[in-house]
Amino acid sequence: MLEREVPSTNHDRVRSLSTLGNLLSFWFADRPHGCAPVSSIGSLPAHYARVIRHRRNRSMSSAHQELKSALQALTYTDERWENLRESTGDIPVFSDTVLELLRTNCGPTIPEAFSSLRHSLTSVSTCSLLDASELPYARELDSLFPLFGSLVSTRLAWDRSSPDGDRPPVSEEIVQRTLLTDAEGRPQYDSELFAGMVGSHYELRATVVTAEELGLAAENAPPEGWLDWCAPAVAALSNALRDQQATGRRLVAAAENPSRRAQAIDDPRYGNATLLVSAFEGRPLNDTAEWRTSDVIWRFKRAIDHPRFPHELAPVISHLDLLITDLEEDPWLWDEILGGVDVSPGIEPLDALADLRAQLMDPHPRPPRPTLKELPLSGWELRFRFPGLAAFGEGRPDVSGRKLVEDVAAAHEPCRIGLPPLIGEIAELVALLPDEEDVDRAMAHLGATGTGWRPILEGMVTNLTAHVWAHDEERRG
Repeated sequence: MLEREVPSTNHDRVRSLSTLGNLLSFWFADRPHGCAPVSSIGSLPAHYARVIRHRRNRSMSSAHQELKSALQALTYTDERWENLRESTGDIPVFSDTVLELLRTNCGPTIPEAFSSLRHSLTSVSTCSLLDASELPYARELDSLFPLFGSLVSTRLAWDRSSPDGDRPPVSEEIVQRTLLTDAEGRPQYDSELFAGMVGSHYELRATVVTAEELGLAAENAPPEGWLDWCAPAVAALSNALRDQQATGRRLVAAAENPSRRAQAIDDPRYGNATLLVSAFEGRPLNDTAEWRTSDVIWRFKRAIDHPRFPHELAPVISHLDLLITDLEEDPWLWDEILGGVDVSPGIEPLDALADLRAQLMDPHPRPPRPTLKELPLSGWELRFRFPGLAAFGEGRPDVSGRKLVEDVAAAHEPCRIGLPPLIGEIAELVALLPDEEDVDRAMAHLGATGTGWRPILEGMVTNLTAHVWAHDEERRG
């Protein structure tokens, strides 16, 4: 007997409602240890906005796609509370805690509750961004700063389960056990993960100035404070990056002069497809004797699979499908949407786009994902990964600039909101690229001139963080 096929709309309903349930549980459910939940539905937008509107989360990011799916769930106002209850419902997505929260704070019926919650979630994109002095952090710490959240939860779990008198774990030991070695104790290495974690630490140090702004109970903190306790773990990751990358092989492709840049367009129909095309940096969208499209696809996939800010392929494929369909009906769109992009003679443009789609969809690409040593970073990849540094590079900065820190700080006011993400990007870049020549190549791709950028960038991390702290001290009087 054939199994009855479930209509796709039902799959969409279950998937989006499950996403909504997971989202609410993440923000509101109590946990035995770790970062605090959000205190109320009313404060959710301000906390959630820190994630959604982080400059490294583009519209195709996993965070944006989660919010989009959750908002879709709120259109299903014909559901019943009983059907959504985790313990008894056919779509078990809401715990009793979340159900009670919705009924108490949003409305007794699903239409009322969903309408109120929809208003709250849609305001995430428009509400004021608050710094940590105005609104201490909560569960968004886990999302934006995963290394910190993991270290804190491990330490707090130890505090709850270990006998009095036992030595608490050192953060470096936790990293050694969970990141630097596998379950059998063998060394393991992931340069992009480690660099992302290092960058997140320095971004957090500039984000919170006082211990209270972390939103963690003071009685649970180690004597030296949470951030100083985490510092040895960050040092261990930085050391691993330096040791593993010291091979003499370049991790960044040489910048061309003049550089090739093809801009993605901000179009709700095709924007994500043009983002993929821009990764070709003006080169043909097909294989040539000097050029392999697979290298671009690998770099694109590598860029969107960022350990802190992952992005989704589905929105890219969706826009690509629409573009191919519309180009079949109106070939003039090629110049309008993809002006300046070409294919080699004898290649049909639509065939080239279809081939790119097939490569994106391949669930088992070969060879395995290349490392930076095997396939160095391109200019496009650097600009996608480091949007703040890309904006900095557009000003054509020079290493000899005397007012570099002052000019950067002035361009990122209010500094407590504007500077930390840039500080995190700089710290991540110099951790990912221990070699000075690679840093200079990266900065050339981003638009900067001159050489000797590594010590300049390291100094910017220190001095921009000090600027944030000094500015906050002045504000507090």
